[in-house]
Amino acid sequence: MKNKKNNQEWFDPVVEETRERRRALTASFDNDPKKLLDEIRRIERENPDKSKYVSEIKIVRKASWKL
Repeated sequence: MKNKKNNQEWFDPVVEETRERRRALTASFDNDPKKLLDEIRRIERENPDKSKYVSEIKIVRKASWKL
């Protein structure tokens, strides 16, 4: 990734690891946000005391998560 101020290349291992984990997670659900959300909602139903916010999320339009 390039730094906008001085146009130099930089690498942040934490950012790269986060991106790689996101790519792996979304790929495991065929890059389909609805499939991922359905799985999170299933987990939420099984563990109502641990999460309560995902059930309020709605997908407005289908988007690609591929970068």
